[in-house]
Amino acid sequence: MNNYKTTKHGNLARPSNEKHGPNDKGKASAKADGNRTCNHPTCEGECRRERKRGRQKAIRQVSTKQAKKNKEKSKVTKEDWKVYLEIWEERAHVDFETGELILFPLSYNFHHVLPKKEGPGGYPQFRHEKWNIVLVDWNTHTKAERNIDLVPRIKTYRNELLKTKV
Repeated sequence: MNNYKTTKHGNLARPSNEKHGPNDKGKASAKADGNRTCNHPTCEGECRRERKRGRQKAIRQVSTKQAKKNKEKSKVTKEDWKVYLEIWEERAHVDFETGELILFPLSYNFHHVLPKKEGPGGYPQFRHEKWNIVLVDWNTHTKAERNIDLVPRIKTYRNELLKTKV
């Protein structure tokens, strides 16, 4: 039989002869056999909080299909960066639209005038063509991706490429 009293609010209260302090509330202690017990009145020996902490989710393995996709994407990204760094070495580091200085070769600084995506509206065959890539800053790249009308120089260049290359 437990020694706990019920308060007027229906909560369990410790008997007056037990120690009551901040250090013994809900603390788990190790038994000699390695199991953990708890002093908290509702845990009844084995601590439920400790059981919850002990359950760990396994790290999901990548499927072979996804691993293959990841490997191919990694190859394409390496090829992209080879081209990007060649362009960075060859061209002035200024925004194609605004003429502002670009300090570092970050991925968003290289805009594909004809989109590199697969499927409708994309030109994946021109992905690594230097004439299809212009240097832009982050704001210009965002404008060009969202609404080509906001970047008239890139729009004009895009129309020229569509007439000559496609």
